[in-house]
Amino acid sequence: MRRIIYLCILFWGGMSINAFSQTIMGAREIGLGGAVTALPNNGWAVFENPAMLSDSAKSVDFYTMRYYGMTDLTDYAAAITYPASIGTFAVGAHTYGGKLFRKSRIRAGFMHNVHHVRLGVVINYTDVVFPSPYGSAGALGIDVGLAAKVMKGTWIAARSVNINGPNLGSKEEPLPRILAIGFSYQWRNRFMITSEVYKDTEFPISIRAGLEAQIVSILKLRAGITTEPLTYALGLGITKNKWQVNLAAQKHYVLGWSPGVDFEWKIDGDQ
Repeated sequence: MRRIIYLCILFWGGMSINAFSQTIMGAREIGLGGAVTALPNNGWAVFENPAMLSDSAKSVDFYTMRYYGMTDLTDYAAAITYPASIGTFAVGAHTYGGKLFRKSRIRAGFMHNVHHVRLGVVINYTDVVFPSPYGSAGALGIDVGLAAKVMKGTWIAARSVNINGPNLGSKEEPLPRILAIGFSYQWRNRFMITSEVYKDTEFPISIRAGLEAQIVSILKLRAGITTEPLTYALGLGITKNKWQVNLAAQKHYVLGWSPGVDFEWKIDGDQ
C-alpha cells in the first residue's frame, strides 16, 4: 500500500523527474520558506546560490528531511564550505528516494568577491536510478549566481540553475531550469527578512518569503511561506559556540507535514 501511495505522490507532483525531490537543502532554509537566493550565512549555498557562499567561515553541514512520513521520500545531504585567499570553495552531496526511485547529486562550487559584488558557479552531476529494467541516467549541469551587498545588512541576488540545459538519458528528460531573484535585509543579528521570485521553466512563478527573529542569545525562530505549490513552514535554530542545530516543519496544502533537521559546525571564522 505504501508503494502505491509513494507512486501516486510522485506522479501527482508533475509526472516528471524534476518534481521528485526538494531543490532546497537545510532546515533553516526550509523554515524560511525556501527564500534562499539572497540568504546570508548560508552553509547550503553550494546547493542554492553559490554567490552567497561564506567568505569568512569554514563549515561542515549535514541535513535530512522526511516528506509526509514516508521513508522512501527522504532527503540526505552534506556540504563543506572552505574560504581561501582567492575565493570560497565548496562541495556538496545529496541523495533522495528509495528502491523505486533514487536521485543523487554531487556538486562543486566556487565564489569570488570583489568590492561587495559576488560571482559564484557550481558544477553539478545528477544521477537518477530506476528499478530494472529501466536502469539509470546521468547529466552534468552548470549553475551561476550573482549577489551584491548594497548596504549594511542588505543583499540583492540572482541565480540560474542548469544554464547549459542538460538532459537525462535517451528520452532526454530535462533537469530543472530555474531563474530566481531575491532580496534580504538583516538588522544586527536579531531580525531578518528574506524573499524571492522563483521560476522553474516547467512550473508557474513561485513567490517565497521568510522571517527570522532572535528570541534569546542562543535561540532563533523562523516562519516562511511559498506559493506554487502553497506551503507553510516553521522552524527554530539553536546556536552554541561553533555549532548550530536547526529544526523545521513544512506543511504542503494537500500532502501534509514534513519534518527536517540540520547540523552545522563552523571550524573558524564568524559565529
